[in-house]
Amino acid sequence: MCKPCAWRFRFRRLGYAAYLAAIAAIIIVGVPHLFPHLHRLINKGIMVAAFVVLMIPYLVWYNRKPPCIELTIEGDQVTYQFRTWEIANEFSTMNVRQE
Repeated sequence: MCKPCAWRFRFRRLGYAAYLAAIAAIIIVGVPHLFPHLHRLINKGIMVAAFVVLMIPYLVWYNRKPPCIELTIEGDQVTYQFRTWEIANEFSTMNVRQE
């Protein structure tokens, strides 16, 4: 992967992790303080609903701007999936083995 694409890939994954952490922190801290007198089971239901609602913007963004490349790692094998044929072709020409 070229350096600019690698950094974009890393920042995208880091952004996703940061977004999830922020959502979790907001829900875990915020819901019990907003509704202190409700039963724990109802508070947990509110937490799940809030998580689903807060994930909608990310899912919309992910579907409108999918990553150029996706990696699947299984043991010693790495599988690459590309959004377009042009990106796959450029990736293969950049990574041709020189023997």
